[in-house]
This record gives sequence, C-alpha cells and structure tokens, in this order.
Amino acid sequence: MRIETIIILVVLCNRIYSQTITTVAGIGTGNLPITDSIRVDSVIVDNNSASFSKLYYPYALATDNSGNVLIAEHFSNMVRCVKSNDIISIVSGNGKAGNSDDNSSAKNSPLNLPSAVAVDALGNVYVAEWNSNKIRKIDTKGILTTIAGTGNAGYSGNGGPATSANISSPSGIAIDGQGNIYITEYANHVVRKIDPSGIITLVAGTPHVQGFSGDGGRADACQLNGPHGVTIDDSGNIYIVDSGNDRIRKVSVQNNSSNITTIAGNGVRGFSGDGGSATSAQIAMPQGVAVDASGNVYFTDMLNNRIRKVNTSGIISTIAGDGIRGLKGDNGLASASEIAGPIGIAISSTGAIYFTDTFNHRIRVIK
Repeated sequence: MRIETIIILVVLCNRIYSQTITTVAGIGTGNLPITDSIRVDSVIVDNNSASFSKLYYPYALATDNSGNVLIAEHFSNMVRCVKSNDIISIVSGNGKAGNSDDNSSAKNSPLNLPSAVAVDALGNVYVAEWNSNKIRKIDTKGILTTIAGTGNAGYSGNGGPATSANISSPSGIAIDGQGNIYITEYANHVVRKIDPSGIITLVAGTPHVQGFSGDGGRADACQLNGPHGVTIDDSGNIYIVDSGNDRIRKVSVQNNSSNITTIAGNGVRGFSGDGGSATSAQIAMPQGVAVDASGNVYFTDMLNNRIRKVNTSGIISTIAGDGIRGLKGDNGLASASEIAGPIGIAISSTGAIYFTDTFNHRIRVIK
C-alpha cells in the first residue's frame, strides 16, 4: 500500500472516531414526580441557562434554521427551546397534563404527553400529543391550534381534512421541503401525510395490523410494528423507525414510486454488526432517526444505549455510547461515552448531532 494511501486512511479514521460529546442542556437530575410543582421549577429556568436547567425525560428533538434546539419533554408536558447562547425557554405547555383550546396562548396551555416536535422553514412549531391524539401547531406568535386529530383515538379520515380524522398515539413528526407533514401513529402502526391544504392520506403501513411485511413492495401495503420516529431527506425519501420490528425502513419516492425497504436491522433484537452491512446488524428498540445532508442515516438504538450511523454504502457503526447504561464521557470521545436510553435525535444545519439522553435527563451533542 502506498504511503499516500495510508496517510489518507489515517486522516479519515481520525475524523470518524474523533467526534466529541458534550451536554448542552440539563443538569442530569429530573424533576420530582409529576405535580403542579413542575411548572414552578420550569419558571425558574425559563429564559435562563440551559446548562443549569432541569429537564424531565426529554423525549424528542428538532433543530431550526437558526441553530435553536426544540425539546419535547414528555412527562413535563412542555416544549422548550435551547438557543445557541445557552438560554432555555418555554415554547408551549404550562406543565400540566390536559387538553387545551385552539387559538390559545401556547405557553399558558396544557399539553398531554408531547412525544414529537418539528419546526418548519418559517419557524412554526409542530407537536404530537400522545394522549390527546392530536397534532398541534404553534405559530410564530405563540398561538396554539390543532392541525390533525379529533382527540378521539382511532383510525379514520383518509382523503379528508386532517382535523376531522381520528389518529392514535402520534409518535413522530417530519416536514418535507414542500410543506407536507408526516406523522407516525404508534397504535395504528401507520405513517400518514398531511398535505399543505390539510388533507390526510396513508403513506405506509396497514391500519390496525401489527406485523412485519412488504419489503420491496408498496409502502401503503406493508406492515409496521409500533412506528416511532420519522424523517425526510432532501430528495423526499422517508425514513421510519419500525421500533417493534427493530428495524429502520425507507420509503423511496423516486420515479413516483413508494416502495419500502429495510436499511438497518435484521429483525432480531440485540447488538451486533458494526463495520458490516446494516441490514445484517442487530439493533434493539430504535426510537429516533435523522439524516444528514450527505444522506447518512443516524438513529437512537435505545436499549443498546448507543447512537448508530448507516453510511451511504449501507455500513453500520456506533458513533456514541459504549453500550453501558450510565453517564460519563463529556468532552471526550463520543464512542467511549456512556448514555442512558436515548430516544430523540436531530441534526443541525452545521452537522452537529443532538440527541436526548433521556434517562440522564439531558440533551447532548456530538461534534
């Protein structure tokens, strides 16, 4: 092997494995069990330092064009925002679980187990409310409205207004470049789309059918099992965390097709496969998924306490977490760190990888 080739390989390896991990929000101590005191605690940290804030089971993440990080705090019933200057503030939720009226102030209204968050190009924030069976929108003036779901758990409404449809346990949200909003419905085992005119349609899965089938065929005829996170790449391809099947699946939209395939996971829960084909690897209850500008796919391998990557050649690797559930490693190598039950993941415009270190009550970043 030529010396130039060796040097190039060494440089590439150093780039791959020299990513460091740090905490950007949360002191690692969750709030006390859920009571009205959560709101009091949150007021203390509102518009204060994210580094010294308390988080309580941060569940999902999104990043916006300004580099802000949006956090869905499942059991605090809030959505909060961490700005690049280390300031954390409340976007929505008064800390109480409950149903809120449309056209109300988002900050003064209850949420009901927010499980996913997304933000569009204009800065509007979208929240999936697991227990309310609704998708809510918070506009740039802080006003809360419903864009999908009647509040009744069920499955109905395809081809009609999303606000008249029944959805069940929404668990993921993603927005594409055309303004289409994709939602995963954990209890219905489907992914659906809300177009810019507010019409809801089926994208993937067989309603009410929990299973695994369909690779190589139409996505709307496949079977999913408790889908969780969802994301969209720049070409409009859809990536779904098929959590109950321990797989990451992709809906390809090229050539007007909507075929589904598995891109990670062999369906056997466990840990294996780093350095080899992602479709032969074992993963364990993945939760969140993100894709970078180059087409690399990242996901939270929750039960393995790892963040893993599938590159554009289909090779899987671990980029954070040594597999031990714990808390260590800040300012060191991400691959040597300990994390605990990661769920949400998002990638900023600069390529920073944020994730919820959920059971450590922190938001951490890999750079």
